[in-house]
Amino acid sequence: MSLQARDEIFNEVMGLYLRGYRTASAVIGGYYLLLIPIHFVAQPPGVGIQMIVPNLLTAAIFLGSSLGITQHWILPRQWSLIAITCLLAPTANHLILMGLTGHLELTSDLMLVIAAASVVSPHLKLHLTILGSCLASWIVGVLVIQPKGDLLHWGLGLVSASLVSLTLHGIVSRLSWMQARLRVRDAHLAERQKRISQDLREALENVRILRGLIPMCGHCKKIRDDGGYWTKVESYIEQRSEAEFTHGVCPECLTGLKREFEYILPNPGLAE
Repeated sequence: MSLQARDEIFNEVMGLYLRGYRTASAVIGGYYLLLIPIHFVAQPPGVGIQMIVPNLLTAAIFLGSSLGITQHWILPRQWSLIAITCLLAPTANHLILMGLTGHLELTSDLMLVIAAASVVSPHLKLHLTILGSCLASWIVGVLVIQPKGDLLHWGLGLVSASLVSLTLHGIVSRLSWMQARLRVRDAHLAERQKRISQDLREALENVRILRGLIPMCGHCKKIRDDGGYWTKVESYIEQRSEAEFTHGVCPECLTGLKREFEYILPNPGLAE
């Protein structure tokens, strides 16, 4: 595979991930906007008011990244940093919620965010970095805050979500690379077919075919044109095509001409 084809496949993969991440960011951003009224209803009044700013910031980060991808403000080179920021934002959001309420079970929906991290980047190293950052932040947060709840059950859920995320990352990444290869190959085949079709059209344009009945003299082999004039075969064909004639003598005619010239020319032996 050529270097150009590899670059095209990589760019295609990045485009697929960007489009998928754009949609996911819009959905997650809308989800955190909905959390604002939900916290007002489900949490104590003080917690609901304090969670307005974190939820708005988290929603703004996700919706802003989705809009940036749509408007081409975010380039593929900048996407990795944006993705890490967007996935660490809900981690910080839930750590704040856990610190305000002191209950670990209220942050269980972070497991879904970790599972959704599988569609962030085609690179395994970046994916592991994101997961490691989320897990490390939560471990430090739990040790510092020491919330109430079943820590063993929470830890198993976090590990399970990480394993699901790694599995989904492998599947999504492989499918994306396969789809990108197929699309690049189809593009190359379409371009090649277009070039072949263009070459055929040019070849057909350069071909001029003589059709119909052509009146020819049976003795001198001249051809009568549309004006009633008799012309040589060479002239008739050259005027109506791009063919050109070169003249020579075939072996049969050469034998006949040799006999004729031997009959006409004197015998050198008699001249002596």
